[in-house]
Amino acid sequence: SQGRHSQYVVSQYDNRKWEIRSKPRDFPPGHKDVEAYLGGHGTIKGANLDDVLEAIHSSPSREAGQVYYECTDPPYNALKHQDGLGVVPDVVALLNNDVRMLFFNGIHDLICNHVGNENAVENFPWKLRDEYQTATRYGWMAPSTGALGGYMKEYKNLQFLKVLDSGHMVPMDLPEISLDMMRIFMFGGSFQSYEQTIHGLSQKDSPGGGT
Repeated sequence: SQGRHSQYVVSQYDNRKWEIRSKPRDFPPGHKDVEAYLGGHGTIKGANLDDVLEAIHSSPSREAGQVYYECTDPPYNALKHQDGLGVVPDVVALLNNDVRMLFFNGIHDLICNHVGNENAVENFPWKLRDEYQTATRYGWMAPSTGALGGYMKEYKNLQFLKVLDSGHMVPMDLPEISLDMMRIFMFGGSFQSYEQTIHGLSQKDSPGGGT
């Protein structure tokens, strides 16, 4: 930010953007339009809401009288007793049972920053942790653009992709590249466009060792 007395602060969702400290946050841009549309209390000319709700399997919610709102309190209140408990044991159980998992992160996200998330992924206490920590890193060329889309590290069923030019809402910032990513993951394609020349150390081989 520009100091605590400035009216501007860096957005926690995208470090390329500024927010006005005294005004309510409006992020992501356009979310109120989506909220109004999917909630049925706004219209978009020529769009058929029923077709959209059916396509995303949400018709029953509307039929039950539920109205869509973005980031509302009731779901949080219902789950807040689990806040802070973490899901590492669940993730590790899935990994140890060979379930494929892809974690992706916009590099300009601050609140869920790629440095912290990558550190967490590196240290999942699963059966192939050491092999993952020393796995080769790759640059990934996104098919839709033919340009560098991000950096991938993967071993067996665990993948972590750092997506360039994006913040907290990767699909909003880069819809085409996000679709590339999902297609490659879903259909077993490769993110290994070219090998990077940096390599990690396993925890046991790093300075100080440890377990």
